[in-house]
Amino acid sequence: MKYAGFGASVFFFMMLSFLCSPIAPCSVSHAQEAAAEQAAAPHETPASAPVDPQTVVARVNGVSVREADILEMLNIAISKTPQIAFLITNDEELKSFKREVLDQLVARELLSQESAKLEIPGMAKLVDEKYASVKASFPDEATFKAAISERNFTEELLKKDIEKTIRIQRLLDEKLKKGVQIPEEEIKSFYDGNKDKFTEPESMRARHILVRIEDGQDGEKKATEKIEGLLKRAKAGEDFAALAKDNSDDVISGPNGGDLGSFTRGRMAESFEKAVFALKSGEISGIVKTTFGLHIIKCEEYKPEKVVSFDEAKAEIKDYLENTAVEGKIEGYINSLRTAAKVEILLK
Repeated sequence: MKYAGFGASVFFFMMLSFLCSPIAPCSVSHAQEAAAEQAAAPHETPASAPVDPQTVVARVNGVSVREADILEMLNIAISKTPQIAFLITNDEELKSFKREVLDQLVARELLSQESAKLEIPGMAKLVDEKYASVKASFPDEATFKAAISERNFTEELLKKDIEKTIRIQRLLDEKLKKGVQIPEEEIKSFYDGNKDKFTEPESMRARHILVRIEDGQDGEKKATEKIEGLLKRAKAGEDFAALAKDNSDDVISGPNGGDLGSFTRGRMAESFEKAVFALKSGEISGIVKTTFGLHIIKCEEYKPEKVVSFDEAKAEIKDYLENTAVEGKIEGYINSLRTAAKVEILLK
């Protein structure tokens, strides 16, 4: 379970966005979830007049920033932090927000140029490890390469971007986070004041076999006969996953042995939910009817509601509070870099 921050600035969310890998999603903490819940809902950004993606919109010590970079970061920022989209309701606000995105791109370039001065032992190994981690987050090689292609990346460019991200993070850690100290009492106070955010709801991991009821006078009778036969075989000890793979009409879960993954209450049809949450680990239900048809359900694992203890949450809270403290320093540090640099803003 991850805790999320309250009242974090748009600036800091943007900084988090570009510190994430451009390919693999960042993990979301308990603290980030809480803030996102307040605003994570479908939202459309208004269209604006098309601009050539190769248009230079800024230069930082002679290094060009292009329109394409703004669009890329805008998409990443909104995907990581959906509440940002609520700030954009018309073309004027989109234009204003693009300027803010540009400011963050300039900030990243300033940080990148400054971090390039760092001597980091074992950088090649760090890059290779992160690259392997990113690649492993995809189900297969083809999906990984498709994701790279979608972002107009090559494996070489991805590794360069990973190195840039590692360097920037190391720079921020050394310049801003190194001296931050969070007292134990502050961590405990935060935990005590936000206990509702450290509760994991009961959950169920289950498989099912679905038999659809075909139209016609004997549709339900035939479906019932089939599901009864399958139930008898399952209760007799036949492999449930194999039965589901060979017989389930659920085209999504069937090929995976009926696996529905883990879910909490409120995610399934009412009759299905009532039946599945009445099961203990390893138990098989009777026949359950929903609008989809007739089901047999097997509980693979039931997890009761759990309150995450202070000891379990302490390290995560400490990290969150440290990042919050860094947030108060990062803008001033970037402003100092900007003052010493030659920055040209060309965005119209």
